[in-house]
Amino acid sequence: MGTTFSTIQIQNPNKAPQQQFKELLCKFFEAKGLVPATEEDAQFTYWLAFNEDNGWVTLGSGGYDLGEVHSDVPEIAKDLNTRCVLTSVWDSDFLEVKLFGSSPEQNDMIVAGQPYDADMVSEGNPELWKPL
Repeated sequence: MGTTFSTIQIQNPNKAPQQQFKELLCKFFEAKGLVPATEEDAQFTYWLAFNEDNGWVTLGSGGYDLGEVHSDVPEIAKDLNTRCVLTSVWDSDFLEVKLFGSSPEQNDMIVAGQPYDADMVSEGNPELWKPL
């Protein structure tokens, strides 16, 4: 049995300062019914990792349910008017990379490896990935 996990990359096109970006993301989660808490009081925590120029942000959480990840990421892209890349490894069998934009026309998927369903195989649309 292999490992299953996902990573979330969020484009920060205006390169908002870290605190400002964190506040934008907190507003998104608050609209979903989550409230900020201290580490001691929290049921689970999210972490953010910024690249050097704040152009991309990695969002993670040890308690982030995979089903919620797959429903939250397109909503984050739409709500923040940006692009997100969701990378998922499924049972160490295949890699699925999904691109989400602020509109459905900007969404795409690449699948590598041996997916469980042959219909999942996708090489993606290079025109959507090129700007990244």
